[in-house]
Amino acid sequence: MRIWPKKRRHAGKLLQQYADLCNGVLDRQVVHLNPPASRETLDEWRHQVGDDFPDCLVELYDAADGEASRPFSYVFSDAFVFVPASRLLGVNVSNERAARLWEMSDDIDSKADALKPNPGYSKSWIPFSTRGSDTLAVDMDPSAQGQAGQIVKVTHPAGIVQEVVAPSLSALLQQQIDMLRRYEFHVVDHDGNWLASPHELAEYFRDAATAGVDAEIYVQPEAGADASAFQRRTK
Repeated sequence: MRIWPKKRRHAGKLLQQYADLCNGVLDRQVVHLNPPASRETLDEWRHQVGDDFPDCLVELYDAADGEASRPFSYVFSDAFVFVPASRLLGVNVSNERAARLWEMSDDIDSKADALKPNPGYSKSWIPFSTRGSDTLAVDMDPSAQGQAGQIVKVTHPAGIVQEVVAPSLSALLQQQIDMLRRYEFHVVDHDGNWLASPHELAEYFRDAATAGVDAEIYVQPEAGADASAFQRRTK
């Protein structure tokens, strides 16, 4: 049996705090988390990744095994989906298909000194969230200016853009919590329309129910956004 390190579960607590706050601010259940990942799945995932497997992902998936597939919650802001661990077995952002495509790119743009120069891809980027062709991953092999555990956004397959979005997974979740508390966000529906008030949000959910389709929204960060129309209620 694999011996796991003692965990503080900090990332898991922040995830639940964010979910509760988001549901409270928007006054409805919009974040739908799965039950915790099984120990067998996490053991297999860590075995595949090796010693670089980050403890913060154990903390995260001990709290929830990603989000429900319908309706999507887009747990990580800007429409990034929190992917269940079972879907990540045998996958990282340097898998064979991605590697072939990325190596064909002549224009790899590294936007941060904290990343090693033009790596193209790295086996030490451990993914946990996706948005179309974008991936959020834990970077376990940063440059001298970075730190192990920083969160990177990778856009692939062509013209890769590499960007550090947070110094850690806990910091990323805390950013989202602070965003909600400061009301520096917009609510966007699945078609990209802004829902500017609780009334528009309720109307969107009502219309979706009438049409028999999933109501899917996401929170988009916007510094200084005028969110005064939203009632500042938390549970």
